[in-house]
Amino acid sequence: IDYELSDKKNENASSFHVFSAMVKGSYHVFHKHAEAQIYQIHGRKIWYFLPPASKRPSKGNPCDLMMGTGTFKLTDEESRSLSSVLQQPGDTVIVPDGWYHATCGLDD
Repeated sequence: IDYELSDKKNENASSFHVFSAMVKGSYHVFHKHAEAQIYQIHGRKIWYFLPPASKRPSKGNPCDLMMGTGTFKLTDEESRSLSSVLQQPGDTVIVPDGWYHATCGLDD
């Protein structure tokens, strides 16, 4: 799914609703949108964040970043700006408006 359809924000949108079901190794590529609060019900997920001023990273499996495998790599500049968060059941992650983010499912 490409959440970033354009750089222009939808001024009529009052909120962003999403339901995500992931299994180990599934992922969402880097994308950005309005602020969102994501609550984790089951399993763990790792989040990667890049500031809004960053160039959009290439599409690829962000699980490769954690495992050090695969072909997805960040530039040196992206690596210096990268932040990560481990989300566990009961945690809420607040995705700031306009921040690029990607996720990797760690559990089934």
